[in-house]
Amino acid sequence: TTRDFSLSAAPFGVSTYALEKDKMVAGHPAPLSVQFFLDGSVPSNLIGNGLLPSDIDGKRHPTAGSPIPHIAMDFNALNMWDLSVDWTSPSSSRMVHAGELRTAKFDISYPCDFTPGGRPDACIPQPNTEQKVDFLGFFLLHRFAYRKFRGYESMVVTKNVQARTGVAGARWYEIRRYPYGDYS
Repeated sequence: TTRDFSLSAAPFGVSTYALEKDKMVAGHPAPLSVQFFLDGSVPSNLIGNGLLPSDIDGKRHPTAGSPIPHIAMDFNALNMWDLSVDWTSPSSSRMVHAGELRTAKFDISYPCDFTPGGRPDACIPQPNTEQKVDFLGFFLLHRFAYRKFRGYESMVVTKNVQARTGVAGARWYEIRRYPYGDYS
């Protein structure tokens, strides 16, 4: 996925991509790709600071043809998106908002002391160095891990929050999808 910006009046937004992996791995000269561009016509609370695609863990893969889960974070909600790709007819592929999961309130700000010339959000101390870590409170972190179990799919994601005044913490979420069901 990408966050798309422009210096002109052209639209900006978020894109997600699907690549025809089987053909790429086989060395096919012209594998297909599909891009979905979610521009300013999509309410910003549904895409937050970008989409995070699911990343498969384990030996059980999703059922062939099932949509690929993506997640976005709003202030107090997780927004689920489903990417369905049709390699026979790529124009029939679709990206749909699959639902919103409300979360308990949390604080994404961190009380940083801004030093002129420094980064205003790199303020979490580390041991044995003066270099500080960026809080990244507005973003979901690295992976949206997917694992298929018997009877359901499980996806896990984390983000940084202010656990209490001046203390950063991690909040994690497990999202489940049952066969032919909604996310919960």
